Amino acid sequence: MKKLLMAVAAAAVIGAGAVVTAPAANASPLRYYTTFYGGDTYSKCLNRGYQGIRNNEWYDFKCELESYGSDLYIQVSP
Repeated sequence: MKKLLMAVAAAAVIGAGAVVTAPAANASPLRYYTTFYGGDTYSKCLNRGYQGIRNNEWYDFKCELESYGSDLYIQVSP
């Protein structure tokens, strides 16, 4: 019964013209993709990040320089 009342209340809110959407940032946050080791790891990370954008593999990226190398984080959609 409780689920039915919740469904009716949700339908009433949507029927009244309210828009129910999730924030875009929460829909597709940056997530770990790979780590680069050896040499200029940050440049390798940036090159792969921009290549992914050019190839439409992902929407955005971030490189984080660590003591062991550079981590690439990607966002697949806005």
